[in-house]
Amino acid sequence: MRYFYFLFFFLITNGLNAQTIKPVDTLNSNYFGQKQGLLQLNIKGMALDDLGYLWVGTEDGLHKFNGYEFKAYLHNPNDTTSIKDDHIRSLLFTKDTLWAATNTNGITNFIPSKNTFSNLSLNSKDVNTSYKVLKLGKQHLLFSVKNNIIIYDRHTKKTKLIELPISKKESYVTDVYQKEDNTYWLATTASGILELNINSFKISSTTILNNENIKCFFYDNEHLYIGTNNGLFLYDSKKKSITKTTLTTPINCFFKINNSTFYIGTNTGLYLYDKAEFSITSLVLKTNKLNQIIDINEIIGDKKGNLWFGTDGSGLFYHNSFQKKFNTLKIKLKEYPSISNISSFRFLKGKDSTLWIGSKYGILKYNHNTNAFKLYHKAEPALIYTIAKDQNNTIWTGGFTSGLLKYDEKRDVFNKISNSKNNLPDEDVIEIIPIDSNTLWISTWSGGMYTFNIKKETFKPLTFNKQIINRARISLKDSKGHIWLGTDEGAYKVSKDHSLTRYHAEDIDNKKLSGNRIFSIIEDLNGDIWFGTNVGLTKLNLENNQTTIYRKQEGLPNDFIYGMLISNNNNNNNNNVWVSSNYGLSMLNTKTNSFKNYTTNDGLQNIEFNGKAAYKDLDGNFYFGGISGINIFKPEDIVENPHVPNTYIESVELFNKPILKNELFKDTLTFNSNENVITFNFASLNYLNPEKCDYSYKMEGFDTDWRPATKNRRTTYTNLDPGNYIFKVKASNDVGVWNNIPDTLSIIIIPPWYQTNAFRFFAVFLIIIIPFLYNIYKTKKLKTDKLKLEKIIKERTIEIRDKNKALKDAFNQAEKQSNNIQFLMRELTHRVKNNLQIISSLLNIQANSLKNESAIDAIKMAKNRILTISHLEDKISIKKDSVELDIFIKSLCDNVIKALSDDEHLKFKINYDLTKTAIKNLNITMIGLILNELITNTTKYAFDDFKPENELNITSSIHKKKLRIVISDNGKGYSKTKVKHDKSLGIELVSEMVEQLNGTIRINSTNGTRNVIDIPL
Repeated sequence: MRYFYFLFFFLITNGLNAQTIKPVDTLNSNYFGQKQGLLQLNIKGMALDDLGYLWVGTEDGLHKFNGYEFKAYLHNPNDTTSIKDDHIRSLLFTKDTLWAATNTNGITNFIPSKNTFSNLSLNSKDVNTSYKVLKLGKQHLLFSVKNNIIIYDRHTKKTKLIELPISKKESYVTDVYQKEDNTYWLATTASGILELNINSFKISSTTILNNENIKCFFYDNEHLYIGTNNGLFLYDSKKKSITKTTLTTPINCFFKINNSTFYIGTNTGLYLYDKAEFSITSLVLKTNKLNQIIDINEIIGDKKGNLWFGTDGSGLFYHNSFQKKFNTLKIKLKEYPSISNISSFRFLKGKDSTLWIGSKYGILKYNHNTNAFKLYHKAEPALIYTIAKDQNNTIWTGGFTSGLLKYDEKRDVFNKISNSKNNLPDEDVIEIIPIDSNTLWISTWSGGMYTFNIKKETFKPLTFNKQIINRARISLKDSKGHIWLGTDEGAYKVSKDHSLTRYHAEDIDNKKLSGNRIFSIIEDLNGDIWFGTNVGLTKLNLENNQTTIYRKQEGLPNDFIYGMLISNNNNNNNNNVWVSSNYGLSMLNTKTNSFKNYTTNDGLQNIEFNGKAAYKDLDGNFYFGGISGINIFKPEDIVENPHVPNTYIESVELFNKPILKNELFKDTLTFNSNENVITFNFASLNYLNPEKCDYSYKMEGFDTDWRPATKNRRTTYTNLDPGNYIFKVKASNDVGVWNNIPDTLSIIIIPPWYQTNAFRFFAVFLIIIIPFLYNIYKTKKLKTDKLKLEKIIKERTIEIRDKNKALKDAFNQAEKQSNNIQFLMRELTHRVKNNLQIISSLLNIQANSLKNESAIDAIKMAKNRILTISHLEDKISIKKDSVELDIFIKSLCDNVIKALSDDEHLKFKINYDLTKTAIKNLNITMIGLILNELITNTTKYAFDDFKPENELNITSSIHKKKLRIVISDNGKGYSKTKVKHDKSLGIELVSEMVEQLNGTIRINSTNGTRNVIDIPL
């Protein structure tokens, strides 16, 4: 502070009597420096481009600022398109070009859309040392260089080098002022004020401030303000007179605020010049701390209320006209002069312009008119935690260790209530609740609650259903007459009959509070009760007894709620809930259920507030107290930032690496199908509290809707299918006003070669042409093959003809031999059959001559077997590939029966059930002999005499790939043992023949005889 007193004394004693010097004031601002990427803190030049970006020139590089970080443009010896000199002295943006005056490489221009730098070419060494780039009307630019100026025609791109008058030391132009249409005044460092005729390109000297180092001009209403190294001068264009003002510090720049005020940037800080009051006020740029001595080189601003202050060695400062929404009342006590931050805990509006404040050091009374604080009860300082006015307009207060205090208005003192017979057992009074004209409820920290009789000044313990309530630090009497108490164990509703209802955090989900430690209770215009707890905000709807909880997830910046107030100003902000926390103030819009948050950047005393330090007076003023003062305001008087920001897609990364294609000025980007990890970086140019801005984006063709609002300024998409997309991004300003016109960037993902239209066309073409080409090839090949084949056929035909002749001869010879063999076989068969007939006849004659029955039977059986073999020989002689088994069996059996019937009368009738079957490679000789033996046995042993019911059944079928022959009768049956004993060889012979056929025979002689033969096929 010693600096400010010195500065004040300096202004008074060294200036003239023309201007009034006002006390030092502050200007809320934000600071940007190396933390944001500014490489060097000496800011020599600034400019705003047509997109809204701020360009900053320093002694170590050119920087572009988007409100979040600086992007540096530096000289690269290996890149001919980079800036030639990092030492920048001045910047000017015109149309699409950024002009820069550099220390050793003259005038440089940069075209952002092309991302290239180039230098102005002039054949003079002096032009390499440049200082300023200035506008001369709409057509010309003035480049200030060492001892010269360069006039640049923006239409023809031609330049004119003009030498300055010779001076004792190096001279250059620092500013221009258009005096007439074609005449300009030039401010110089060594030649005073010069006059330039733009038509003739002639420079002439003036007699104005010849010996002064002129820094800048500011013209307003026939007065030209001239900033020099020796202070501020005022030139009256009518009177042609010049006056020195009371401001004698070196002046570097001016900036017009409105028609009556302008800023002055000097080597010793910022000043506000008020033409209406004819006063000068020194302003301190207030950030997180007071920045005392700041050398301001340049000030620029825009139409959105943004102001930037470029300093020499102190970085960049920023102010916005909508930045300060709250005023802070700092508590200053003469009893504690060294303490700058004094906390406040409770408020009560007094008579006239007084405000009662509960503080760490006792009860305070503040007078708005005199801006003075008075501390009471000095002898026993205590943290005052509660202040109340009873129905008799008497003020009561209490706090930790203070007991109950009563205000004596006449004597202007507070007296402690003490009664030796009936004192409070706990001196920590944390809440006073007026009940009626003679009763107060007193809440203590750990001694419970008491009723206080005002007239008798006596205390009586207060319980509810015999329950003692401790730490009831906050209370509310609602519109229905209920009293609410906030404690460390939840909230209690005390009904008129003193019945108690508890609300707490352990209740069921739709009835529980956000936390049990209650610091604030309030009723809104709808009759809902709100609780500020240590872990969030809770709304209780008394109609359905349901609660709604708000925490950080719903938009609160902090969950520790200290105080709450309800706005009821009968406008759009009606019934909004204002809350204080450990991270500033927040306003809940109860219609949209959305939060608006405020911090020290908005003018708050601090981001940390105190418990119970929330109060609204009858005039609608809000009071929120914290650790560094009190914020007093009316919600309806807060002016929010109405401007919506432009949003830009600044850069694109592929696989987390910048593609460096100047994406800010691109409409379309193309990627291959395997380039599938794409990151977009974007920013909204909202320089006022940019950390509060929200972003929403979507990829048309991929996203179905806009993504939820986020504060992240980048997003990544992976595995985009080939196709066309449009990435869109939009943003809100710091108070939630959205710019619904998004920035867009078209994205083309090229499909792989096998998915391209060219490939598809080529594939279709191939599908069409290949059959045609194949047909040509096939036809040609067929012709070639035909010729080859004809040759081969001709050769083979001759060969075959020769072989056919040889085969024919061989065949004739073989056929002749075959006929001879067939003749011999027929002859042999005939002779065998004749011999078998002769043998059968001989056996028949022999049998007739015998008298032994056994011998006769044996001869007859032999004869029958011979006849069967003879019959089989007839069948074998027939040339067939297969045997029709049903016909074969029936024919054979008929012959056997016929032979047997010649010898004796048949005693049975025969039945056939033969499946029609043709079988190849079957040994019919064996089958015939088997049938012969079994029919013979039936004829001999089954029946004693003929009866009509006597039957012999013969069946054949195919069963499981086997030939099954069944010969059964209904005779008397027999056994193998008996037959063997009777020396019959028939059954043994049958078994052996079946075994030779790899078959099986099963004989069942119960109720007749059943022979089942299975022969595999």
